[in-house]
Amino acid sequence: MCIKMIWEDHPPKHLHVFIGNRQARVTFEGNILSGEIEPDKYKTLKLWLKNRQKELFENWERAKLSQKLERIKP
Repeated sequence: MCIKMIWEDHPPKHLHVFIGNRQARVTFEGNILSGEIEPDKYKTLKLWLKNRQKELFENWERAKLSQKLERIKP
């Protein structure tokens, strides 16, 4: 699973999640905006999102200021 933040995208704040050749857009709260994620991967992603909220929002603010994003641990 690869997760990327593309802050210039339209609201709401979300991430692009790549699993194999599939892609989904997921809000910081774990709501799927588009695409599909297998249930077991989705459960793992939601737990990661829950535990990384502070880092996600800090990176979002860095991105808005054109600053380098910090890597968020798995």
